[in-house]
This record gives sequence, structure tokens and C-alpha cells, in this order.
Amino acid sequence: MHARYEEFMSANTELFEVGTVTRVFEYGAYLDLSKTQRIGYLHISALGGVYTTPPLSDKLQIGDAVPVVVRGFDPKHNCWEVSHKEYLNQKSLELLGLKKGDVRSVIIREASEVRTTVQIEGSVAYLYPPQHPWSKYRVLLESKRLMEGNSVQVEVGNWDAKSGGLLVHLPNVLVHGVLGAAHQGRVMLHRSNYVKKKYKLQSVIYASFGDDLIARVELTDILDVESAFPVGSVVPIILGNCDPYTGLFDAQIVWERTAFHLPNVVTLGEVREAPIIWVSPYGARCLIDNRVIGFMHKSSVIGSVPEHLNQHLHPGDLAEIRVTEGRDQTHGTYKVEFLRLLDRFADPEETGEPEVIDLESVRRSGTKGGFSREANFRWNVLEAYDHCCCVCGLRFSIGEASAMEAAHVVPRSHRGSNVIRNALCLCPIHHWAFDRGLLTIDDERQIRIAASVRALGDGSVWLTALHGQEAALAVDAPVSRAALVWHRRNIFLDG
Repeated sequence: MHARYEEFMSANTELFEVGTVTRVFEYGAYLDLSKTQRIGYLHISALGGVYTTPPLSDKLQIGDAVPVVVRGFDPKHNCWEVSHKEYLNQKSLELLGLKKGDVRSVIIREASEVRTTVQIEGSVAYLYPPQHPWSKYRVLLESKRLMEGNSVQVEVGNWDAKSGGLLVHLPNVLVHGVLGAAHQGRVMLHRSNYVKKKYKLQSVIYASFGDDLIARVELTDILDVESAFPVGSVVPIILGNCDPYTGLFDAQIVWERTAFHLPNVVTLGEVREAPIIWVSPYGARCLIDNRVIGFMHKSSVIGSVPEHLNQHLHPGDLAEIRVTEGRDQTHGTYKVEFLRLLDRFADPEETGEPEVIDLESVRRSGTKGGFSREANFRWNVLEAYDHCCCVCGLRFSIGEASAMEAAHVVPRSHRGSNVIRNALCLCPIHHWAFDRGLLTIDDERQIRIAASVRALGDGSVWLTALHGQEAALAVDAPVSRAALVWHRRNIFLDG
């Protein structure tokens, strides 16, 4: 430690002086200090006032007497560091009967995200929030503790010449005897978000205890935290460290003392509704129940379609899933398979479950798309359409031999049902184009060709010539509107 700094620390840490200006620079001035017979350096930022711009000679002249507070030794200038601003602040506090660091209980006059205004000793005081997402200020504000008319404890700070008022802040926390002890915390606020890197749903509750102390409790993979710990309820917590910046304690819940029940046991083969909480191009995670996460691979959702899963599913979607494997001890997740999105297959003209989706189908090895097909499905479709392609109208058959094909509208790999209402009779060329999204059929029975195909010009006239023509759909068993809507949203290139 510098010898002169040791000399200063052995004396008073804040010493009132009157300095006489001896030299003035653009950003500072040297002063002769009357009491200590030392030299002090006054930086332009420590002069005080609302706005002080260089050069400092516009404000000070040689021979001016300036009252200052000695703050310490300045090794850069090899002299004492002094502040006129600190002197003005302390004199302003003395007029109010206050000292810096005093803790007072005050009544809130106005509160907002920008600042909170309070009245202290007949003077206006301002409480500004720190720029921190988890600050104690924001917790108190969002939990309605910082509201007009409420009482709050503040610590006296400096006088602000710019706003003409006193600056206060939330008092620093005395942690002696608090850390590691159990307390009864009252829930003030909830927060929830999904942590992608950890593949976890993270919920946070803020609980107050003691004299306006606040604890931050992280809860992992709990779906309905607001029902488990409603605002105003009391929860037993054990305190950890205190963040000196935000004044918030880290805490953990004493689970054996709560009435929170763990989730039901998940059984293999069970079908549940589960919200999607995270999606990547090749897989998705869903919440089966509180603290239970399921993982579904892309193949279980879109089969052999070579597109990314995050083009089909999004966080927040509600899906119906089936549990296929138990909990993975490494990742802590269950393996599930996707059955359907609960809000995307309904036909407004139908009632009950849409028959175009086969939720009972089970994957089998050695089958296209992983699902079996009924042996007479193709023949039934061809008979319903009189062995004619519903797009081009051609018939290619000799006796019982037919070149026509039965095309699933909702593909079998997406759990499309083996029923005529989920099928079209197409020739091999138009079956190929339909499966790849080059063409579809709208609600008016008109054939639509993808814009990217129509842009090719004469090179695709064999397909573009069909655009706008009416499809020859079966009369006795018309194709399901829900199936066609699904195809346009998920397969057709124009969506």
C-alpha cells in the first residue's frame, strides 16, 4: 500500500477542507488545502452542479476558495483526491437532518419501471432501478410491493443536483445469522422459462421473509408451479448466498415440509396430452407431467419426410403422445412417440375424432413408414374412383390389372388412416407429384399447382395445365376436408 495512502487512512476518512485554487487545467485543478497544508486535485467530475463541461477555467479561477471533502490519496497525481460535489451532498443532507447510509421507512408517492418517488424529511427522494433482470427493485415492483401509498425501507445516498432531489436505494442486507437457516417465505411472484442448453423447464418463485428480505428459489421441470405455490402461500426455504448487487438470496425448498405432490408414475403404452417445450430439427421434448420430460425423435413425427422437425412443431403446441420406453437414467427423459397435434386435425364439418388419423396404429419393422397397410385398401380406393386418376382423368387398366395407385392424403408415416376418405386414386406420375407437394386439391375441389412449378414455364406444362381444373373426387366416399387441409399445410410447397 502507498505510504501516503496509509497516512491518510490513519486519519479521518472524510475530512472537510477549504482549498485555494493554484492551477487550473481543462479537466481538473490543483488546490492548496488549508488544514493539512497539502495539495489536492479536483477533477472536473467532482466539481458538482448539473452540467460541467471543459475547460474547467470557465468555472474556476486561480485564488478561488472551494470547500471540499478529502476522499483519499491520488497516486496518479501524487496528491490528495478532493471533491466539491461530496461537500455539497453532505451539506444538503445536514440540512435535512440526514447522513449518508441512514435507513428510513418512507411512504411511496409514485412508482414505475423508470423510478420510484418517495418523501423523506420533507424532501423529494428518488429510487432508481439497477439494470438487472432479477433485481430486488423489479421483484418488488412486479409483486406490487412498490405501489403508491405502500411503506418501504430505503438507504440514504447522495444529493442529485440534476433532479434537485435526494437519491436513495434499497438497503444493503445484513446476512449475519441468516445464511444456512430455515425460514418461512411468503410467495410474492412467479417466473417460468425453458432453458434450452439444459433441456429443462425452469420456474422461479420469489418469497419474502424477515424484514423485507427476498429469496429467489429455482424449481426445475415443474409444470404448474402457480398451483403448487400460489402467491401469498407460505413455503419452507433454506437460504444460501446473497447476491450483493440485487440483494436477493438463493434458496431451496424444504420439500419434506411442503404439501406439493410428486407426479403420477408414467407407465409404458400410456397416452397423454403433453405441451411441446423445445424443438430442434431432429427431435422435440414435451412435458408429460410435472418434473417428467418426454423426448420424441423426428421419425416419430414426420416419418420419412426429409424436412426439419421445427418446421412442423413449435414450443407451446399441445400434442398427444404415447410413452414407448422408460426413463433414461443419463438424460432423465422418457421416450415417447408423437400421435397428433390436438388443434390441427379437426374438421369443422365433422364431429368426434377425425377418422383420417389412426391413433391406434403401432409401428412395425419392415413396413414403409413404420406402419402396416390393409391388404384391400388399394383395391377399395380404385373401385371407389372407377380406376380413374382424379387429377388427369385417365384410366390405365386391363381386366383386373390396373396401373392406378391409392395415395394417402395424410401419409401413413404421419398416422394417416387406411380409409377411403383419406385417399385419392392417382396415376403414378400424379401420385409422385402429390406426395412431394407439387400439387394439391383445395376446398372447392380445384387442383392447385405449386407456384415454384408454375414458374418453370413450358418445361412443366404437363403439370401446370391442370392448375384451376376441378378434381374428379369420389361421390359415395368423398375425401375428408380435414385430410386435404392437412396436406396443404404440411406437404404442399405453397403451404
